[in-house]
Amino acid sequence: MTVREVDIHTLPSMLTALRLPSFQKLWAEIATRADTEGWPAARFLAVLAEYELAERDMRRISPVAARFQAFSGCQFHGMSSSMRLIL
Repeated sequence: MTVREVDIHTLPSMLTALRLPSFQKLWAEIATRADTEGWPAARFLAVLAEYELAERDMRRISPVAARFQAFSGCQFHGMSSSMRLIL
């Protein structure tokens, strides 16, 4: 594989084009931490992917939870994997 120079200044527009809003919002902060702590590239990508998936779950669940709350008067709290129903 040939290595070529990559302009990181184009990263935000690339992430927008790929529709990865969490990557776009968090990559710089997580990259700084990864560089400081010496993370391998796979870990850096895995952390970003986890955030992206978690936020997608929340965006998908939020409208459903709002409709449920309006219908029943109940509330959902937390992430999808640890959802609690408050009656």
